[in-house]
Amino acid sequence: MSHESNPDKPHDSPIDRKTFLRQGFFMMLKPLAGALEENVQKMTREVLRPPGALPELEFLAECTKCDLCMKACHQGAIRIADESYGLAIGTPIIVARETPCYLCDDMTCITACPTPALQPLDRREVRMGTAVINTKSCFAYQGQACDYCYARCPFPDEAIFMQDGKVPVVVPEKCTGCGICEHFCVTTTPAIRIIPA
Repeated sequence: MSHESNPDKPHDSPIDRKTFLRQGFFMMLKPLAGALEENVQKMTREVLRPPGALPELEFLAECTKCDLCMKACHQGAIRIADESYGLAIGTPIIVARETPCYLCDDMTCITACPTPALQPLDRREVRMGTAVINTKSCFAYQGQACDYCYARCPFPDEAIFMQDGKVPVVVPEKCTGCGICEHFCVTTTPAIRIIPA
């Protein structure tokens, strides 16, 4: 009687104790890693990173806090986060209301970074965040003539356009999150804000 293997029946291949324990350990760590990432994102969600920044958890792992990107920034847009930024302390950030990113042609901050924390990319591909308009406080939405955010956007009619020539509308997939609109918004509390990526 021949013992032919049945292709439909799964093979029960025994695994050694070491492999079993290792697999169990990683299965246990998976939800912890997910929770850690979620907590890091919550704690740093208001942080606007320089152009080309990796996703937050990867960025924090790669950034050495060397401040070379800050020193390389022609516009002085990059600053180092202080203790009020929690886990982001010592890492490069941009405070758009004060000094936005002007998307320099040569992207000196990315070139200066000695790690993969800032990835090379074209200025049109930058996605630091997305501009969001508060229509309740935006002058244009209250019937007043105002197009400061549109007029100063580096990509008008692409990242933002004036609907019917009256109110600004952001195109999220084209917005770089540079913060120029937030910086130049004339309302005391900016009616257009960058939500970091």
